[in-house]
Amino acid sequence: MSPHTTTSREVQTLQIEQTVDIAASPETVFRALTTDIASWWGPPYCDENDVVDIVLDLRLGGLMYESYGAAQGWVWGTVVGFETNKWLEIDGPMGLQGTVKGNLKYTLEPAGKGTRLILSHTAMGLFGPEAEEMYAGGWADLLGARLKAFVEKGEVMGLRAHLASKKKQI
Repeated sequence: MSPHTTTSREVQTLQIEQTVDIAASPETVFRALTTDIASWWGPPYCDENDVVDIVLDLRLGGLMYESYGAAQGWVWGTVVGFETNKWLEIDGPMGLQGTVKGNLKYTLEPAGKGTRLILSHTAMGLFGPEAEEMYAGGWADLLGARLKAFVEKGEVMGLRAHLASKKKQI
């Protein structure tokens, strides 16, 4: 018998499609999705103890990542395509740990006087079967509550709010 023990894990899949209507132009929504992420994205959807910023380098091959400062952090994905104010596609684990192949796509469509944001998040890998339910709830909160409130009302509920609250406690 080999001294190495192997445990078998089953490959899981995740497929989430969500739509959010936002009372703002596609330009405004795209800007919030790509340049002001830390205003709406934050704990518990990142490492609340170490993260100092959430960054998206909007260029082909650019990274989306949590920054811990001093050139340290965690990569969420790589920009594989975008058309300004219309769509953005990112390949990467998006926070799933272990061996994962994932893809995230935001599509923006004019809808009346606002924008319809369509999210498509797919992944496969060695993550738990509960991941799809957790991520569906997370996206509903991040996009349907936080991003929407940030774009429509200027409410900051992401990492920036968390860091400001931590600073007040010190």
